[in-house]
Amino acid sequence: KINIPLMETQHINTGKIVSSPTDTTWAQAYSAGKLYTVLSFEGNTDSGLASLGKETIEKLQREFFALDNKSLAAIKKSVETVVADIPKDISYSFVLATVVDSVVYLVLAGLGHVVLKRDNKTSIIATGEEGLITTFSGKYEPQDIFLLETDSFLKTLSIEKIKKGLDEKTPHEISENLALVMHEKSTGLEAGLVIHLGGHHTQIAEELTTSDE
Repeated sequence: KINIPLMETQHINTGKIVSSPTDTTWAQAYSAGKLYTVLSFEGNTDSGLASLGKETIEKLQREFFALDNKSLAAIKKSVETVVADIPKDISYSFVLATVVDSVVYLVLAGLGHVVLKRDNKTSIIATGEEGLITTFSGKYEPQDIFLLETDSFLKTLSIEKIKKGLDEKTPHEISENLALVMHEKSTGLEAGLVIHLGGHHTQIAEELTTSDE
């Protein structure tokens, strides 16, 4: 008999909250595969902040998806490479998350935050530091909801308003609720990404009987 290994799949849904840019501010929430990030820039560039943002996300994609071993240390190094190309006179807030097996990896460059809602409890589980790249990791539980936030997102929306917004049922409903509150006094630096981890769905192992041949 041949035992086929257990296969685990993750059902992940997302919702984005992004403020409108200004002449000196820009923000974006982005997801592709298991790469999730929020990013904001403040300052002036000849090519414009939107162009700089697009280039930065493209670099991040190349660095991240080129990694054969997506360890936390390797992902942090990728972020360091990307951040090194940001002009010195541009201030930024950068949060990255990814899921490897049953573990969530978080990398924060500069100021930024990650909020976790687990069961009925909501709290800030990670906060970045200005001028530094910090990392966090931990196992997730089925039905966990993470909210990646640029630094200004938490300044514009208090944690109390965020907790209320996270009471909605789906990432789409959460993002719509929080967007309404955010746009009342947004600065162009707010970006949030809701990530709902639906947990593991284990496929039953099959046994195949083979002949002696």
